[in-house]
Amino acid sequence: GVTPFAITANYYFWLQVGGPASVLVEGTVVIYNKVSPSVTVDGAVIPSVATGADAELQEIGYVMAVNVDTEYAAIFLTLEY
Repeated sequence: GVTPFAITANYYFWLQVGGPASVLVEGTVVIYNKVSPSVTVDGAVIPSVATGADAELQEIGYVMAVNVDTEYAAIFLTLEY
């Protein structure tokens, strides 16, 4: 899921698993394309890829509104819970 901010030890938090969320982006995402968790930047998403080492990453949602690398974009989360 996605947290609304960075969580430190010994705190309770709300974890979002579905619907629109603001999520940190690594790389270039395209509207309506699927995204997966980043393996290099904690809490970020990357464009889903069909080949290579990242191909095994779970798709967690799709892009609703794009933004540039290292900024937050609107992602529609589709995680099962």
